[in-house]
Amino acid sequence: MVAKILGLACVNLSEMVMGLGSNMIGRIAFGSKYDVQSFQTRGFDALLHEAQNLDLFYQELIDEHLENKRLKKMEEEEDNVDVLIKLKEEKPCSIHITWNHIKAMLTV
Repeated sequence: MVAKILGLACVNLSEMVMGLGSNMIGRIAFGSKYDVQSFQTRGFDALLHEAQNLDLFYQELIDEHLENKRLKKMEEEEDNVDVLIKLKEEKPCSIHITWNHIKAMLTV
């Protein structure tokens, strides 16, 4: 990478950082060296983008439930998100549940 930078008059830092990130993710997660093009070819970039969208969707869903919680009537049935929020808030066990845990459980 350094040799590549030294040979160029103009460097696209976004591309270099993306390449470094792709390489690190590939080595850590998959045990192989991947460059940006390999990840793009395999659709990994699109997958990461979708994961970010899904995370935002779940956060909005949680926020919506937290806002509506005050307005809810007692007769309404609880859904999965309500139950998970209740587990987080009431801490019935020794496991500390975070918002990321809730998002992961919603994904499964």
